[in-house]
Amino acid sequence: MNKAKKVKVNENGNMIRNCKYESGTEIEPYIYDGKLTIKGIGWQNSGVYFILDGEDGKQYYMSDVEFKNYIKSKELVIDGKFEFLKQGVIQSIGLVTE
Repeated sequence: MNKAKKVKVNENGNMIRNCKYESGTEIEPYIYDGKLTIKGIGWQNSGVYFILDGEDGKQYYMSDVEFKNYIKSKELVIDGKFEFLKQGVIQSIGLVTE
């Protein structure tokens, strides 16, 4: 992925995911330095992306490739009770919902 020359944001300053379908204001790119909370996951163009909330109250998006790069360089811990799941030939673990 190339570094952005401009970043498109909505009226609340939240990053816009798809600039083709959403209007907004272009701003200068900046370095966000803080915690991001994963709030959701989406699917676009045969790949997933992550929806992140920043400590600054703004929303950001991260592609699957960039998320993969992140977890290669940082330890990522998920915590909880997990059970084994299976759908057809696909196996997974999932959070136990009691």
